[in-house]
Amino acid sequence: MAEFRFSHSVRVRDIPPAGKKLRLVADETERAELAERLGISAVERLTADFELAPAKGSVLRMRGTLESDVIQTCIVTLEPVPQTVNEAFDVVFLPAEEGDKDDPKTVLLDPLEDEDSEFYHNGRLDLGRIVAEHLALGLDPYPRVPSTDFPGHKEGDTSDRVSPFQSLKTLTDKKS
Repeated sequence: MAEFRFSHSVRVRDIPPAGKKLRLVADETERAELAERLGISAVERLTADFELAPAKGSVLRMRGTLESDVIQTCIVTLEPVPQTVNEAFDVVFLPAEEGDKDDPKTVLLDPLEDEDSEFYHNGRLDLGRIVAEHLALGLDPYPRVPSTDFPGHKEGDTSDRVSPFQSLKTLTDKKS
């Protein structure tokens, strides 16, 4: 598989103790590749603002937001459906490499905190991959044109359904 063009790598050692603010803006080529990988018509705009900061030991935290304008295809009419995606994210990065056998790296995280965890390899973070993943999570899984509706249909309405027991009763009544 070809290398992902929206790969924005940062060296961990370049992140100062006070943290570092970054902004990613996808260019036209990157947006076209993202649209293809996500299976949507277009990514018209993608901007991500975030801050990277050291947490505990070799753990890093990335907090930020992304904003994107995308075009998806309506699942009913196949017409284009524009959508704006606004996603906040909070990701903890752990080193993937094993520590020295005599001095293993142990990182304790609070499992009750609502945060994602990822691994970084060889002292580098791929920020573009994280942004692309959160864009994918923010997409509407069933995009529909606003004027598309189903008159008379109510979600969860069971009033017109025949009970399976009623069907059985009808069968036994016919045999009698």
